Amino acid sequence: MSRKSSMQSTNPIPSRTKSAASAKITQNINLTDDVKTLLVQQVSTAVEDVLDSMMHKSTQDTQWSKKMHKDGIAYYDDKKVGTKEQLRFCCVSITDVPVEDVVSLFVVSDTDMLLERCRVMYDNVMDARILNVLKYPSTEHPQRSAYIRYTAFKTPALLRNNRDMCVVVATDVIHCPDGSTVGYCVWDSLHLPGYPDCEVPQGFTRSQMFRSGYYVQSTGDPGAKTTVAYLVGIEAGSVAPRLAMRYVMPRFGAVLNRVIDHLQQKQLDPKTFAPLSEWTDKRKAEYCQCCSKHFGAVKVLNIRRYNCVVCGDAICHACHHVEEVEVHGARNMFVDVCVGCKSASRKRPQSSRWSARWGSSFTSNNTGSSTRSYPL
Repeated sequence: MSRKSSMQSTNPIPSRTKSAASAKITQNINLTDDVKTLLVQQVSTAVEDVLDSMMHKSTQDTQWSKKMHKDGIAYYDDKKVGTKEQLRFCCVSITDVPVEDVVSLFVVSDTDMLLERCRVMYDNVMDARILNVLKYPSTEHPQRSAYIRYTAFKTPALLRNNRDMCVVVATDVIHCPDGSTVGYCVWDSLHLPGYPDCEVPQGFTRSQMFRSGYYVQSTGDPGAKTTVAYLVGIEAGSVAPRLAMRYVMPRFGAVLNRVIDHLQQKQLDPKTFAPLSEWTDKRKAEYCQCCSKHFGAVKVLNIRRYNCVVCGDAICHACHHVEEVEVHGARNMFVDVCVGCKSASRKRPQSSRWSARWGSSFTSNNTGSSTRSYPL
């Protein structure tokens, strides 16, 4: 059935368009144009499937079923996938970080930057490499890219082999006519016989993933949050993958938490902190400037007063949070931030669906019509 596109997808960039930074990316394998075309088609199909399954109100009940809510993450099971070999689910959270900033974390980069970014997401990364760049970002479309990525992971000693994966990845940000913004980083496992860099090393087991990655969306309304969904489609290899799902899900939910925490950390810029001369004297303050609670006259309570480094207000213990901030050229520092200044990125969805709130923004109109994008 044909479906009209309701998104303004930008024009495909020329295959030879490269920025100066892109030219520095080392490519470990050389592919023929025919192979590149097949890989682009593969990841384009995966992108279409992900967007179709996430953007439409009709898919909420027909495809996704809520499994649990744990540690601020909502988990949903893909009811259309669940054989003896496969399972697919998504982990959902929200943040104040713009869609573009989330997707930028996954845009093609050099190997050193890729490894650094992978370490943000995973604490057991052994190796990460860009094997080939299929589409380079451009000045007009800085988040649009496609590439082949190899990643290796250290596994617990109880497991015989370490794990690795070789996937084809696509990223982009799309601005919709209704004012909303959609971003994605989607990947699919690939098999390239005859290329040594794509073969499974000794002592490793290859993880197979399908229609996986990140879907990021914001309605564009004033004060609207950014929804981040981490989709995981894996070859489970167990007799009853759905029974093992509750054990597997939180491990991937922790990855989503790490990504959001990292992006939130980057939002705190020491250059924007209030100068000390503008700080409220917390010793003279009579009440918390965040929640208006009176401090009381007992002197010992002075140790429970803090100053927010962002606004300088005097705040109580309940309203203060300790945040880690990146300082260029120095070690990271820990600072006190009030609830008002702290990004709400760690406030998780409270609704039973991802939601009425998310679902209403998944469709571009009230008819629930489909949205397709041909990004590559």
